[in-house]
Order: sequence, then structure tokens, then C-alpha cells
Amino acid sequence: MGSLLASPLSPSTFLPIHASTVFYLLAQRTDSPLPPSLPPSQQEVALLEPDLLDKAMVFVGGASAWLSSKAFDPQALPNEDAALAFSNICPEHLLKDLLTLVKFIGLSRPQSLVAAPLPPFFTLCIQALTRPQLVHSPHLRAQIGDLLYYVFLPPEERQDSLPPSMMRGHAVYTSLLLSNPLAQASLAPALLLLYGDVEHTGFYDKLEHRFHITAVLKYLWGSPEHRKTFRRISEETARFTSFANGLMNETNALVASAMEKLPEIRQVQQQMKELVTWAAMPEQTRNELLERHNDNERSVSNIMLLCNETIHMLMYLTSDAAVRQPFLAPALCSRLANTLLSIVDKLVGARGLEIKVDNPDALNFNPKNMLREVSLTILHFAADAPFHTALSESGYFKDGMLGKVQQTMKRLGGMDEQQLQAFAGLEAAVDIAAQQAQAEELEVDIPDEFLDPLLCVLMKDPVRLPTSGSVMDRGSIEQHLLNQPTDPLSRQPLSVEQLEPLPELKEKIEKWVEEQRAIKRKEREEGKK
Repeated sequence: MGSLLASPLSPSTFLPIHASTVFYLLAQRTDSPLPPSLPPSQQEVALLEPDLLDKAMVFVGGASAWLSSKAFDPQALPNEDAALAFSNICPEHLLKDLLTLVKFIGLSRPQSLVAAPLPPFFTLCIQALTRPQLVHSPHLRAQIGDLLYYVFLPPEERQDSLPPSMMRGHAVYTSLLLSNPLAQASLAPALLLLYGDVEHTGFYDKLEHRFHITAVLKYLWGSPEHRKTFRRISEETARFTSFANGLMNETNALVASAMEKLPEIRQVQQQMKELVTWAAMPEQTRNELLERHNDNERSVSNIMLLCNETIHMLMYLTSDAAVRQPFLAPALCSRLANTLLSIVDKLVGARGLEIKVDNPDALNFNPKNMLREVSLTILHFAADAPFHTALSESGYFKDGMLGKVQQTMKRLGGMDEQQLQAFAGLEAAVDIAAQQAQAEELEVDIPDEFLDPLLCVLMKDPVRLPTSGSVMDRGSIEQHLLNQPTDPLSRQPLSVEQLEPLPELKEKIEKWVEEQRAIKRKEREEGKK
């Protein structure tokens, strides 16, 4: 094998080397180099020779160790100079080639990974994921997320159509996700950030990347060490709120897209059952219907893979009391209530029959499990009054909706008796919140100074926007800033940290509201006499 792998690595020996070049150099250093006369197909087979792949992984380990120590300086500030220094030592194409090589070997001959020096390479991957200031390309960081899924995630945790020969894994390297100290400290937050960043990789690529990210996050959630990191992230309010908002945006979009196509799929399925009518159609019409039908089925199948994972993520994240707390903030509480109730409405609402297709499993559509996970997510907030109010005020909320969910879950066996009783208690609490809100309707003209200028509703927590001098309700402006970091009136850049509380105005509003309620109570009492 010569000096390439045996001697210490330096920039002059490996920086210009791509993965394909690595294969070529390794082949040249074997005892039986590849005859140049071999056709490409036979050369590819020869390059899968086990000894060659084992030696390639030795190179990967050495290169990764050098890059990890030289390119990722823990003392360097994440500024432009650091980014330039990093790119000089580790150009993105070199990191991409290492990722491609390891993924290829992991899928084609995972035995070569068992004895390979993988920890340095794994550490390099985590460093690259956690330093987006240095590794700018979301495509490259998304490729790292894909690699974690295909190579380092235990096979039983993956959901894909890989052949059995590519589903193998060994605890020697699959354990790195849970045991690596750097991964324990920083992988979960890096993946949460990456979940949003892959928005820039294209629609279909984005779906695949996010599916892989959610699968890895779900696996990490089961680890006590990683669970601590999730809790730490939830304390970083702005960062976690941005992620949670993005997760709900994604869930809403996926559910809406799938629910739009499912009725079309059902309609064609019903048409095809009417054999005489179907046969009487012009052939061109049938072909057009089938082409669109097949496209819809493929689209729903792909969409539901990620949709199921985002709904599941909402369920397990809110199962932890510490992680659940940020969801009760004004910027997220109403949003979460709307997201969950909109799904409930589509599954058990008046138009639920329209999405009842003949082949739900083939479409990755499991309405029973979807309803169960959404219901359990709602149930996690059974003791939280702000969420009861948010549910009752949601535009998707209807009288008897939660009772119908409870009965459906009881009929399908989706909840145990204790959960059913708790859900009944939640339904009662939401009904009370709705009744209280109705009883406290002021039904009077609200002074302009108390109105939010964006939504024209009574402000509860007024804040001043320094960029325009306007006053808005905190919940309203924080929700806006999650999607667009600008002042909605002046269009100037604005962040949550810049909002200026107005405690005197807040106290004035609260006093006015209490006066109006006192007037209404007095009117009701006089009306009873």
C-alpha cells in the first residue's frame, strides 16, 4: 500500500484527492493493479474487492483525524476569516467525497466498517453538522444527515426499501450515535437546525432529507443522554420556537397536500369498480385518469412517509414536561392547537369518508394511528389551561369534536381506559373554557389604543416595535416574526429581543377589561330579578 496510508497525512498528500482518485491510487498500490484494458463495468467489480475497500476505510480514518484536528479549531470564532481558513484546509468537495465513499461502502460491504477507524470520521461528521458557519452548504450537511441514517442508524430503526444485503449494521459503528460524547452534546440541536436548512435543497430532496433527520432524532430521543440535550434546547426559547414553528408548518403543508389528493384517489378507485362504465370510457380518457391516479398515489406515498414522522415527533416531544413548556408560549400555543384540530377535523369530520381509500397501507396512510398520535399529543396538555383556551378558540373547534375522537379511539382500541378517562376530562375542561370565553365576550367597542393593528383584536400583552414605533400584541408579532423577521408595518429587520414591553398599557387594558366584565355581570344579575 506504499506510503499513502502508512505515513502521517499532510495537506500535500491528500487535499487534492477525491474519492474516485482514492480508489485509483489504492488500486495502483495493490499487488495486482487493474489492467487498463478492462472495460468500465469490470473495473467497477474489481474495485469492490474486499481488501481494497478495507484499505480505503483506513485512508478515510486517517484523513478524518487530520481534518478534524486541523480544520475545526474549537478556539476559532465563527467569522469570515474562520470560514476562509476552513475552506483552504477542507474544501467542501473533499468532505463530500469522503461521505460518498463511506456511504457506498456502508451499503455495499458494511463488513469493511467493522474494523475500520470510524470514530474519527464520525467525529468529523458531527463537527461539520454543528458548524454551519464553516460548512455553509445545506446540501452537504444534508448529505451528512443521510449518511447518519443509512450507515450509523441501526437497521431496525430504518424504514426504507433497501434490499436485505444493504440493511446490515454492526453495533461497533451503529453505537456511535449514542456513545460519542460530541454527538451527545450537540447532535440533536444540529439536526433540528438542519431540518429547517434543507428547505433550500429542493422539494423532493427536502422530503427525503427530513425523513432521514426525523428517523435519527426519534432514535436519539430514546437515549437518556440525548434526552437531556433536547431539554436543554427547549430552554433556548427563540431557537426552539423557530424549530417548532417550522415543524408545524411542515406538518400542515404535508397533511393538506395528502388530504387534497386522497379524495381524487378514492374517486378513481370507485370509478374503476364500475367495470361497465369504466370500460365504456374512451381509452384516452382512461389513460389520462390512470396517469394522474398513479401520480397521486406516488405523491401521497412519499408525502405520508414524512408526514407520519412529523406527527410522531410532535407526540414524543410534547410527552416530556420540560420540552412541552415552550409549546404553551403565546407564539406557539394557538398554532399547535390549530394544527392538531385541523388534522382531527380531516380524519373524523363530516368529510372523513372522502379520504377512505382501498389501499391505505400502500400509500403509507394509517388514519387510525395518525388520529391516535394527534389525540395523545392533545392529551399531553390535559393539565394546561392555556392550551384548553387555545383549543376552544381555534377555528377548527366544533362542539362534540373531542367527544367523537374519544369514542373513535375507544372503538378502535387506540387508547387504554386511563387515557380515555383523561381525554374525557380534557374535553370537559375545553368545554368550560369555551363557555367562559363566550360568557366573557365584551360585545362593546374596543378603544383603538387597545387594538392590535395587524389582527384588530384586543391586545393582552402590548409591546412596542422600535423599528416603526407601532404597538402590537406580543403573541401576534412573535407569530409573525417566526415566519418573517421584519416589522410588518415598516418592513425593517426586527427580532423578538428588540420588542419593548409596555407594562403600563398592559395594566390599563386589564383594568378596562375588568370594568367591562363587571358591567356585564351586573347586567346579568339585574336581568335575573
